[in-house]
Amino acid sequence: MSEAGKTTEYVKTIRKVLSAALTRAMREELITRNVARLVELPSDSETKKEVVPWRSDEILRFLEASRSDRLHAAYLLLVLYGIRRGELLGLRWQDVSVHSRELHIRQQLTGVGRQTLIGPLKTKTSRRNLPIVTPLLHALQEHYEEQKARGITSDLVFTTNSGAPIDPKNFTRSFQRFCKRHELRVITIHNLRHTQATLLMRLGVPARTIQLILGHSRITTTQEIYQHSDNEAQREALQLAEHHLLPQDNTTQTVRPRSLVRFIDSNGSCQNGCHQRKNPTLWSGSTSGASTGTLTLDLFLGKEAL
Repeated sequence: MSEAGKTTEYVKTIRKVLSAALTRAMREELITRNVARLVELPSDSETKKEVVPWRSDEILRFLEASRSDRLHAAYLLLVLYGIRRGELLGLRWQDVSVHSRELHIRQQLTGVGRQTLIGPLKTKTSRRNLPIVTPLLHALQEHYEEQKARGITSDLVFTTNSGAPIDPKNFTRSFQRFCKRHELRVITIHNLRHTQATLLMRLGVPARTIQLILGHSRITTTQEIYQHSDNEAQREALQLAEHHLLPQDNTTQTVRPRSLVRFIDSNGSCQNGCHQRKNPTLWSGSTSGASTGTLTLDLFLGKEAL
């Protein structure tokens, strides 16, 4: 925070507007210099709040609590895919291809004042195809049947109870209320992207693959900003070093790190017998002009005994 309780981003915006006005005044020879350009602001590294992603147990608690929620499929997309809020709310049924089991990210929904607008994606690389894992497929199928039963015919996958687009700020408030209701540590929706990137990194997924999943334009963004190390990861890393370098006492029980991932086989069934939701009638989806080069990573978060 800067002076008078304003954030640095807010002050930067004010300075940008003021600088533009003073530059215009210089061109009209009303002033001799633009003093706004002389103002020094703290660097982002000094003011940016540290991001603390959810731990493994927090992710599992969130997924378990969301099973009976109307937005269960949306929450799965946030956690499993690290999808942006605007991309999630702008997702259309025509972007969900059941036949090829692909999700096509093609647009985003943004809030401007009291209006919600459909617009282009953040960057060129945000346009991407993602494989639909089995638990998400079942959740989307169930969500489709529920929407149909309510008489909602919107092209958008996620809507309000009346079938209108969901305001991004209202969606954020709903997410935060959900976390508080289930006694989960409240984080921002954007921080779920940090959570997903950190999780995939810990699972040994290559940075390039993580970049493609999240739709980053630069791999350095994935490596430097969206990956975090927590105490659990550090403990597991040091245990690996300990077992590799130091003599082990046979009487000491080796602790097996908790794994968050269950891989789904080519037939769409969980190898470890994960929970299967009911399988309603499939809807007909289209590829919406999907491009080639789809990722094949097929992951699902689930509990596994120590």
